[in-house]
Amino acid sequence: MYYADLGPDSIDVSAYPAQQKHNYGFFRLQCSRCHTLARAVNSPVQSRAYWHFHMIRMSLHSRLQREGPIPPDQMKAMLDFLEYDARVRKVDDKKRFEERTEELKRRFEPTLQRLLEHMQRSPQPRLMPGASGEAP
Repeated sequence: MYYADLGPDSIDVSAYPAQQKHNYGFFRLQCSRCHTLARAVNSPVQSRAYWHFHMIRMSLHSRLQREGPIPPDQMKAMLDFLEYDARVRKVDDKKRFEERTEELKRRFEPTLQRLLEHMQRSPQPRLMPGASGEAP
């Protein structure tokens, strides 16, 4: 779970150009296969190369789960959408986006604290068999 998961899981694309509305459909379809859409909707501004890298990584992951890779035409549409949307919502309306991000981080802090406390109470995993001198 990430702070971005606590935010809205959709984007009002009613004022977006027709092509971007179409691209948004691929974004919704593909990204929701493995995680909430809120994660991408509320993530920080990233470069096209960053998103491309993660889409390839996610496509490989989904292939391993037999859901099939993200088709190249859909990947391009998603990249076009993410680039356009970031410019409209995260760059041109930077102040509002940053205010929402700070609010999500504040809301996430108690969850992060609970996760940290849980990890501290849990037995510590051994990173390598036999690291404590035992035979593997």
